[in-house]
Amino acid sequence: CLSRGLGDVYKRQAARWANTPTSITSKAGQSLTLFRPERAFTMGAPRRETGRRANEVLRNVQLTRPFYLATKEVTNRQFKQFARQHSSSHVRGTTLDQPEQPVVNVSWNQAARYCNWLSARENLPLFYRESGGKITGTNPAANGYRLPTEAEWAWAARATSGDAKRFGWGQQFPPADGAGNFADSSASRMVDQVLTGYNDGFAVSAPVGSFSANHRGLHDLEGNVAEWVNDYYGIESVSYTHLRAHETGRN
Repeated sequence: CLSRGLGDVYKRQAARWANTPTSITSKAGQSLTLFRPERAFTMGAPRRETGRRANEVLRNVQLTRPFYLATKEVTNRQFKQFARQHSSSHVRGTTLDQPEQPVVNVSWNQAARYCNWLSARENLPLFYRESGGKITGTNPAANGYRLPTEAEWAWAARATSGDAKRFGWGQQFPPADGAGNFADSSASRMVDQVLTGYNDGFAVSAPVGSFSANHRGLHDLEGNVAEWVNDYYGIESVSYTHLRAHETGRN
């Protein structure tokens, strides 16, 4: 997932919002939409929810900075403009390397460096600091491309004007037909557990945008492939961070 920030300058110059585009297109061809969350939302899961992990404590979160978020996952075609020799490989002989499939087998470091590469192509300040091909830090004031934070990703996927959705498609499980690309009956020869009675038509990853967008106009936040984000969770620091956004200040 790809994101880009606007920077602290927009906190001080509200009048400039009138000239801020509601959508942008990166040099690699990604479409990004501007979001300006105005109310707090609840992240995490109730203690009795099946599958809840110990770090998914319910908490209220307020996003204070606007950001752009890519409407679709980064494709193999887009990523290979940066890393020409990259291969997303295959699963039991079924390719993951078609041009419009989401890029996979990418490390967090590679994802962050891709964001910097996009920023450099547009002469934007780099969000990530690099040394010898490794990410060594960040420049939070930069408005270059970056990965979205966990909170931004969760807000985009689940937050509504009412209660947060349990899943990207709603509150109920299993998902309704056409909700997205999941471990369905067509993938039964590749994975041990599948959604009985659900068939999305793709044994592996689907071309990005194959299913309807969510309530914010974003595709594949649920299903298809996992996505990196900018932050991480660690017991020692209780720190959260998330790859689809380009924050104004992100597979």
